[in-house]
This record gives sequence, structure tokens and C-alpha cells, in this order.
Amino acid sequence: MPPGGGGGGEHGSTVRRDDDAPSDSTPPLPAIVPVASEDAKKKQRVEEQQTAPSLPEGAIVEILSRLPYSSLCRFKCVSKPWLALCSARDILKRSPQTLSGFFYHDEGDALSFRNLSGRGPPLVDPSLPFLRKTYRHISVRQVCAGLLLCSCSNSSRDQSFWNWDSSRDESCYVVCNPATEEWTVLPPVGYPDGDPVPFLGFDAAVPSRFVVFAPRPNTFSVDGSAEVAIYSSETGRWAHLQSGWSTDPLIIHSRYTQVFLNDTIHLRSIGHKIATVDAEGKVWRVITMPGDSSGICDVGQSQGRLYAWKIDNSHHCQLYIWVLEDYGTGKWTLQHTINVLELFGRNHREDGDSYAMFAVHPNCNMIFLTDKKNMTLSYDINNRKVTVICTEGMKGLPYTPCFAELPSAGH
Repeated sequence: MPPGGGGGGEHGSTVRRDDDAPSDSTPPLPAIVPVASEDAKKKQRVEEQQTAPSLPEGAIVEILSRLPYSSLCRFKCVSKPWLALCSARDILKRSPQTLSGFFYHDEGDALSFRNLSGRGPPLVDPSLPFLRKTYRHISVRQVCAGLLLCSCSNSSRDQSFWNWDSSRDESCYVVCNPATEEWTVLPPVGYPDGDPVPFLGFDAAVPSRFVVFAPRPNTFSVDGSAEVAIYSSETGRWAHLQSGWSTDPLIIHSRYTQVFLNDTIHLRSIGHKIATVDAEGKVWRVITMPGDSSGICDVGQSQGRLYAWKIDNSHHCQLYIWVLEDYGTGKWTLQHTINVLELFGRNHREDGDSYAMFAVHPNCNMIFLTDKKNMTLSYDINNRKVTVICTEGMKGLPYTPCFAELPSAGH
């Protein structure tokens, strides 16, 4: 198995960059290097007056630590002193983080990143250069809050999302944090009949642990005796459990079908169902999706609640959004009905048009939609405000940066 980079890479170990990593303590403002000419000195003094902080450094640190990552990135461009301050790890750790943008795959399946505002250079380098130093092929399988679950390999074979198979080559699953450039190599799942499609679970409010769920492929039987492997970063090992689901959910294996909420993974399943299991493998549920089964529902989480939605693309392009009120009874409440054509400024649906809502903002009543061709937009439900993010059909995976250290295996 390839090393995890930088002097590590054993299974379950966390790898951290050692070059150019910002210090954990706030750096002092850099000293100004003397220059030869009087004009240059004068220019330097003007720049100092314009860019050097005029408040005590402690006050500046306190102010910056209250700003989101996107604002800090803009301030880095002001001057070298601001670059040093806004890159300090202690400021980044304290900075409140919210949705910053979306990872998505372009037409060639290359990973890209789009800022939430739709403007400026990507806040995250989608090429993941810190992993590229070690692995030739990287396929992002899941994004959960601030972490990415990737399959990595140095093989010359096709290692795309649907073709990846660690049994053929020295390949592995890797959980990485793009904000801190740390990663952990997972041990093999251990299924004899091939690799599963894994699902990542991480809550930035509890950054000391992440989990990965791996239902055994093609083993769901009529009595519900499916096997599920659960990896915990606390133990560094997979625990193989017999499913506690009372029915036989057929998990839909794609990048867009998982939600991690309340320490529980929610997996969209065939048959208009959601299969859930908690991180300890003790509480298993199968929840029926809302509405009729004629259309496909997607799921997401916002403000601590589970949401489901679907768009009726065959008629008037109505979007229906439900919220789960009660896990025990599986009761859903229809919260919003929205005319999608109005959001896109169109009077009618053309033949072949298809719209999709691909995400909900984790912290407010904002949703994200695409026409899959020429436009992707956000819609603030409270203010009824539409904002065009880009003029292409992007179906993205929401990303919220996290600057806490990636939890290691603890051994």
C-alpha cells in the first residue's frame, strides 16, 4: 500500500503537512525590509499606513477570529502582514465556518470547486495537491461537512468512481481535510467479494471523530440480514455488524445520497425509503420518504433537521420540500412548494428540460438548484431572493471548511 505521505501512511494514521503549514500561534507582523531609494521608502511608508493594522494586535486577532473563511481569504490579498495574520491556525480554528462552496465534477469527471458567491478563484484547490504528491489517481467519493472521502491509487488502470477496486491494485480509501491538508489512510474493509461504496460521516461540531459506513455489496437478503462495516477514527478499525434493519433496503450508491445528522448516517434506498444507522451500530431504522413514490426524493440536512425534496419535471416543475418531524413515527411535514420555472425566469418548460435541487444550506433557509445545462442558482426562501451562481449546469457537493486537526486512530 502506498504511504500516506510526508513520513507516514500506515492504516488509521493521520498525515499532516510539515512544509509551509501556518503556526498554531498567531505570527507577529513581519518586519519591513529596508529599501535603497527614497522614493521606495516613501512608497513603503504609504503602504504601511494603508495596510498595517491600526488596532492592537490582540484586538485584530479577536476580530478576525469572528469572520468566516471566505472573508479571511479576501483579506490575505491586502498585504504580507494580513496574509500572515489571516493564515494563523489559531485564528482559523476559532473562525465560525459556514458553507463556502461546492465540489463538483465537470463533463470530463475532473474535480472542480465553485465558491458560494460564484465569484473569484476557488477557495479550495480541487486538485488536492497535498494528495497528488503521493497518489497518481484520486477519486472523491463523498463530501461531508469539511472532510472528503477519496479512493486513491498509483495504478495505471481506470480508477474512476464506478471502476475503482482495491483488490486489483495497491489502492486505499483516504479521508482528508482540504483546509488543513491532513489525511488518514483507512485499512482495507475486508469484504471477500469486492469493495463497497462507502459513506462518510463527520460533524464539525464534534471534530474529534469521523466514521465511515460500508454496506456489503449485493448481500441484502429478504430477511434483512445485511452486513455493514463501520470504521471509527477513534479505534482505527472496521467493525463488521449484521444489519438491524427489519426490511431489505437496497442502498443507492452515489455521491449524493448520504446525510450525517445526529451521529447517524441516512442512506437513500430504492423503494422510496431511507435506511439509517447510528455511529455505534446500535440504532437501525427504515423511514418511508414523503409524498408518493412516483418521483425520486433527495435528502439533506439544515439547522439540525432532515429534509427531503423532489421536483415534478413532468408537469409544471413544482418543487416540494418536506422536513422530518418525528423519527419514531416517520412523520413528514410539507414545508414549501415552489415554482422552479419562476426561479429561472422562464414561462414554460421546454421539451427535454430537467431541473434539480442538489443541496440545502446547512445554516439557513437557502436552497440550490440547477437546470443541468446553463444555470445554477441559489434561492433564499425567507427573502425570496434568487442569485445566479454560475452559467453552467453544476450539481455540487456542499463544503464547509473545518480547521480542527483531523482525528487520528488513537493508536
